[in-house]
Amino acid sequence: MLLLRYRTRKFVFRGLTILYFFAAAWLLLFANGYRAHLHPVRLLKTGNILATFEPTDATVQLDGIDVNASSPARVRSVFPGTHDLTIAASGFISYTRAIRIEPQQTSFI
Repeated sequence: MLLLRYRTRKFVFRGLTILYFFAAAWLLLFANGYRAHLHPVRLLKTGNILATFEPTDATVQLDGIDVNASSPARVRSVFPGTHDLTIAASGFISYTRAIRIEPQQTSFI
C-alpha cells in the first residue's frame, strides 16, 4: 500500500480543494448561460436562435459555420452581437439574414 507523507497529503488535499472551487464556479456560470469570449478576454451572457423553415433538411450556417441542424433549428450559446444566418437547400433560393443576438433572449426566425 502506498503511504504518503503528511506534507504530501496536505499538498494534494489543498490542490484538489482549490480545483473543486474553480470547477464548481465554472459549472455554475456555464449552467446559467455564461461563456468566455477570448478576443478580448471577458465573460459574456449568451443568447439563442430558433429557426423554423421548409424543407426541413436544409443546411443552416451561422457566420459561415455549418450548424448541422434540421427544422426547427436550435442554436444555443451564441455570443451577443450581429451574426449572419444562412439557410440553403438544393432547388431553393438560399435565405441569408443578419440577425442581432441579445443576451438571455431567443431570436426567432
